Amino acid sequence: MHKIILLGLSITILTSCGNNSGSESTSAGSATSDQSNAATTSGADTSTTTSGSTAGNSFQGAMNKMMQQMHSMKMTEDPDHDFAMMMKSHHQGAIDMSNIEISQGKNEDLKQVAQKIITDSQKNIGELENFLSSHQPDSKSDYAKRTMDKMMSNASNMNMNHGGDIDQQFAMMMAMHHQEGIDMARDYLKSAKEEQTKKVANSTIKANSEDLKTLEKHQGSHSSGTSGHDMSNMKSGDTGATADHSGH
Repeated sequence: MHKIILLGLSITILTSCGNNSGSESTSAGSATSDQSNAATTSGADTSTTTSGSTAGNSFQGAMNKMMQQMHSMKMTEDPDHDFAMMMKSHHQGAIDMSNIEISQGKNEDLKQVAQKIITDSQKNIGELENFLSSHQPDSKSDYAKRTMDKMMSNASNMNMNHGGDIDQQFAMMMAMHHQEGIDMARDYLKSAKEEQTKKVANSTIKANSEDLKTLEKHQGSHSSGTSGHDMSNMKSGDTGATADHSGH
């Protein structure tokens, strides 16, 4: 069922991308204005969470919203500027999902991780907004196109066979989201020029890698014996690593 949802998301995003190619880069929105939307991404998920299906819809809704925002951006082809716009929206997606976990989750370890994610993401969003407010795009790169193409491929091909409650749903989907953020940051650092955005990229890699250690522990264990998650497309070996951007 989740393969169908993700395939539908891919089609929706491709259509949205074609219809919104001229929209302004500010469409990602600010962290503060979007936080209040996190717990209401799906109107029916404020009470029914025991089966995990409603929680999964809510987390999926947060990811859909993030992807649609990123695809509606007008890219500049400047890697520093485009990274800042995309990562700002990516961090907001993490905040939205973390707010759902905090308000509805039961596992204290995961709720603590969710709060850490919110704190880390808000800090990085502030730094990215400060950068975007004064930076003028002045170079060319296909970084943004490569990143969006890869995200689309991941969304359409990822195998997400899973069960579990809201905590397992959060652990699985946030782990995938975090790995995607690590990949975005590492790819960006290959062509990075601006120190402000390099700092955010390395901070993202470090923070996400730390969080993955806890998230991965809660993906396959469930008190009711529900099956774990097939995350065959997730990379391993990313925990604890910070990207080397020497020479950029």
